Amino acid sequence: MKLFEVEIKTTVVVIAENSGDAEVKARRDMPSIQRDQYFESRVVKSLSGELLPPGWDGMCIPYGDYDGKTIKEICA
Repeated sequence: MKLFEVEIKTTVVVIAENSGDAEVKARRDMPSIQRDQYFESRVVKSLSGELLPPGWDGMCIPYGDYDGKTIKEICA
């Protein structure tokens, strides 16, 4: 398997009474919002040659179906 970085950036318009209500409604509608989004992805080839997303390092475990290996172990 390969590691992929997938960028998820979402901006939506929500009708609401106030900003708190808007956040609640956006979270509630997140499944529909996600279905409407376009995702970009790229292969993470190595820890030194490709940057990981902010806050991620080689000791992190990636999302998806995995066997519990860290990113560092997968890239070795």
